[in-house]
Amino acid sequence: MARKKTFIMLISAILILAVVILASILFSGYTETHEENIVVVDSWGGIFQDAQRKAMFEPFTEKTGIKVVELSDGENIFAKVKAQVEMDNSQIDVVHADASWLGRGKKMVF
Repeated sequence: MARKKTFIMLISAILILAVVILASILFSGYTETHEENIVVVDSWGGIFQDAQRKAMFEPFTEKTGIKVVELSDGENIFAKVKAQVEMDNSQIDVVHADASWLGRGKKMVF
């Protein structure tokens, strides 16, 4: 069971990194939403986000010059993203979500 959780966390981290890299490639010159060249990432906080910072965010900033602004809303991420979408005022670029969002999001859309 522990190996399965570790594997899921590893896959999640890889997916987040891929999204951040893709966002940097697509929007590296995009400054309409932000005053500076940044990517806003909302994650879970604690030691998990500390690990993300060391493994992904800091190397990403060093390589691209794009600053990663970290939020840590934990269980409130879903509500925060939903509210921003409904108000057409999204400020978060990348969210570390879990699989439960798929069902919750589907219920909201359909």
